[in-house]
Amino acid sequence: MTNSKESAKNFSMLLEEGIIRKNLLPNTAEDYSKVQEKNDLAQYKKFMQSFAYDDIKECRVRDYNGD
Repeated sequence: MTNSKESAKNFSMLLEEGIIRKNLLPNTAEDYSKVQEKNDLAQYKKFMQSFAYDDIKECRVRDYNGD
């Protein structure tokens, strides 16, 4: 048996025995985008009400004359 076939067989065995969980594999994890989106929105709203945003808002920048 070639090395790649042996590795594939070993990987399948580990996966079937539960040693490697499926959610660690690409494209099989739960979708956390909605949760992350909610957290990002909450952090953005908090930032918009902060003094840090007030400092940035009052800052004048040079007009961009590029592409």
